[in-house]
Amino acid sequence: DMIGDYRNVTLTKIAGRLAVHHGTAELEQLLRGINQTHCRPPLPDSEVQTIARSIAGREGLKPQGPAIRRDDGEIRGF
Repeated sequence: DMIGDYRNVTLTKIAGRLAVHHGTAELEQLLRGINQTHCRPPLPDSEVQTIARSIAGREGLKPQGPAIRRDDGEIRGF
């Protein structure tokens, strides 16, 4: 479990790894689940959302691989 001051840093590192495979909405959902199950106490939802959007917006971390569904519903990568 992630405790105290390391929650934000650790979730940010996890987000960086997940962002190459998931779009923003999926990344937020995944981080919320990790936050609820592994952070003690959980970070506020707004902080988790900020982490996800910040990491997902970075160039070079755009989703890669076969058939990625974007937030707007468009599917790319065929």
